[in-house]
This record gives sequence, structure tokens and C-alpha cells, in this order.
Amino acid sequence: MNTPLKARTDMEQEYKWNIEDYYATLTQWEELYSTLKNSLDEITVYENHLGDSAETLLNCLNKNSQLSLTLDQLYTYAHMKLHEDSTLGSSQSLAGRADNLLVAYSTAISFITPEILEMPTETLEKFLSEKPEEFKIYAHYFHTLLRQKEHTLSPKEEALLAQTSELSASPQNIFTMLNDGDMEFPMIEDENGESVELTKSRYVTFLESPNRKVREDAFKALYSTYSSQKNTLAATYSSSVKSDVFYSKIRNYDSSLQMALADDNIPLSVYDTLIETVHDHLPLLHRYVAIRKKELGVSELHMYDLYTPLVSEADVKITYEEAKTKVSKSLEILGKTYSDALTKGMNSNWIDIYENKGKRGGAYSWGSYGVHPFVLLNHTDTINS
Repeated sequence: MNTPLKARTDMEQEYKWNIEDYYATLTQWEELYSTLKNSLDEITVYENHLGDSAETLLNCLNKNSQLSLTLDQLYTYAHMKLHEDSTLGSSQSLAGRADNLLVAYSTAISFITPEILEMPTETLEKFLSEKPEEFKIYAHYFHTLLRQKEHTLSPKEEALLAQTSELSASPQNIFTMLNDGDMEFPMIEDENGESVELTKSRYVTFLESPNRKVREDAFKALYSTYSSQKNTLAATYSSSVKSDVFYSKIRNYDSSLQMALADDNIPLSVYDTLIETVHDHLPLLHRYVAIRKKELGVSELHMYDLYTPLVSEADVKITYEEAKTKVSKSLEILGKTYSDALTKGMNSNWIDIYENKGKRGGAYSWGSYGVHPFVLLNHTDTINS
């Protein structure tokens, strides 16, 4: 625990994901980046012609699928590189260029949706009936387009909005750089009285400590650091909210909440029911908190008391190798096909395991079609990890 965080370059290769499974060299990324950037004109030639024939519409959609697949891989790779170490200027530049390419691509294809929706229904149905097998793969795509028709603008307006997407991503990008690149936390004392470096991943481990002073010191050290940036964080969040409100109004939604749920076709009633159900059962949470307060023997329960185990038997350490065994064993019920894929991923450097300086906090599974998934972890030998 008292070992200082390593730089990315000092991490053992066995603990890092093999991002070269995307591109063996950065040169390959650069070549595909240039190829895609120069290929965007191949999609714009279909503008104002989607209603010409079924073949024209199909060719346009197929070309879009081809371009979007390449873009997805370029984008994912670039941002995974940023998540490895957000302090590297080269990775920041790579992710920024991927963002720029996304804007250019979005602008280039912005005519497709409004142009399809402007087609007479009988024309679209005729096209689909002429090539039913070829269009079959786009059934869900057409269903979603028609469902969101009232929120789709004209081709010119869609092109304009596409060009603003980089601006709308700024709050998230600013927070990422602040949180993963610039934020540094102070040293605290652990259970043994040793001075240790507080990090976002170690924070949860400190909160599980049986020593209340360690928990309190970790909690106050983390949040005082964030509090020192409260004006920047507040301004960043405010910008994010304003962006959501802007797009929801422009796209004729009643609220930014409705817009956020629309992509997944989730009714507002589902969200409202979730909130109501939580509120209806708050007495159970209050009961649990009262029990925790009693079992811990404290006069006042604080946030930093909510994670420490109530029984000593729960305070166990699980190494990454042990965790792999336990996870694999628990998922055997899903069958050999699943277990084999899981084992392959665990043993083929699909997982980035430990925290390093500048690495994104938390954990995720990500990837793009055509390449296997990757998992980012910040393993700390706990049950949660």
C-alpha cells in the first residue's frame, strides 16, 4: 500500500492490456486515420440522391457502415491510449484528433437521417421491398429513425449541430484532464502509522479500513482536494448542463431527461417509477444505517463509516490471480463457450490491471466491432476489485 504509484512506462507488461491488438504500430493508426479522413467525400456524393433508387440508398448505408467501423476503432484506440496515462501530451493529441475526425464524419453523414425521413413513406417501402434481404440488417436502424422523426432537423441544421459536438464534449474532456491528469492527493497514515500516497483507487480500500482515523483521514483528504477545485468543477458541470438543455430544446424534447432516455427508447415513466420506488423504501435504508451505527459503536455515523465491514471475517485480501480463479469458477454456469472466451481474455492481455500515474480511475469494459473487448481495472486486492 505504501508503494508510490508507478509511471506507465514502469508497469510490467504482464499487467497491461495489449492495445497493439488494434494496431501493431502507431504508424498503422496514422495511415488509417488519413485514409478515413480522405474518404469522407465518398459518402457525401450520395447527398440529395437517396431517393433515386433502392440501390443508391443501400450503397450509401453500406458505405456509412464501413466508415463508421473504421472510425470506431480509431476512436477507441486513441481514447484507450489517453486512459492509460492522461498526462502524456502525445495521447492527449491522439484523442483530440480522434474527436476532430468524429466531428468531420458526423458532419459528412448528417444528411442521411433527415433525407431518409423526408422520403414519402411509399417510396421508402418500395425500396425496402425491392431488396428485402440486403436491407434486413438495417431494420432496427429504420425503426429507430422513424421513432425519432419529430426530433430530427433539416439536413443543414443537422450538419450545423454535428459541428458543435466537439464543443459539447468539452466539459467531459476538461473534467477528465483535471481528474486523471492534474489532480494530486496528499499523503495519509495507514493502520500501521506509515505515510502512504492517497489515490482514487486506494481511497476505497482506505474506507474499508477497521481503523476509523484512517477512514476519516482518507475521506477528508480526497474531498478537500476536490473542494480546492470546486469553482472549476462547478463551472465545468454547469457547462455540461447547459449543453444538455441546449440540445434538448433544439431537438424538440420536453426536457434533457427525455432526450437522454430517448436513444434507448425508455419512457419517462420508467425513470419516475425508479425514483419513486427508491423514495418509498428509504425507511429500509435508514434502518440499515441505524444498525451499522450500533454495530460500529459510534455516536455519529459519517460517510466514511459506510464501507468498512461490520464483521472482521469480511476483511479479506484477494489477489488478482485469486480473483481470476473465483470469477472464472463462478461463471462456469454460463457454459463452455463463455468460459473459454473469458479464459482467453484473462490470459491474453485484454485487461489493464493495476493503477498507474495518470491512469483513468474506476473500471470499464470497452471495445469496437471487429476487435475483441478490453477491460480497464484498478485492482486493489479487495472483494470489490
